[in-house]
Amino acid sequence: MRRHILILAAALMLAGCAYGPLNALPGAGPDAAELVIIRAGAFLGAGLPYDVAVDSVDVFALKPGGYAILKVAPGPHTIVARFPKNFPKDPRRYTLSINAAPNERLYFTVELDSLWGNDIKTTQIDAGQGEALMKKSAYQPG
Repeated sequence: MRRHILILAAALMLAGCAYGPLNALPGAGPDAAELVIIRAGAFLGAGLPYDVAVDSVDVFALKPGGYAILKVAPGPHTIVARFPKNFPKDPRRYTLSINAAPNERLYFTVELDSLWGNDIKTTQIDAGQGEALMKKSAYQPG
């Protein structure tokens, strides 16, 4: 009986560790902007995905050392990253507001805000930093 409980508990914990697309964004059109979301590999929270939401829609579960490219319509958007909904705590959310121009590529990193917290900070970075981090990271197709 104890063994069955341990197996069930392990299965439930791993169920929250799926990576990749979650929900589709509305069609972005031919002049779409690209949002490159990069998660550098780190020890803290390493096994859990970071769920990335654009305009309040969970669109991607990002693995450590991975990045995703999301296409959005030009205009204002909000981006937030957090631990999955089934994680025991629902952290404060750091929401970043942006304005994407047509055919623009914007780069962002997502990382834990502090050693002891469970808040995930989203930061916009320049293209040079973004391209360098992409070379060190694994693309997660959507």
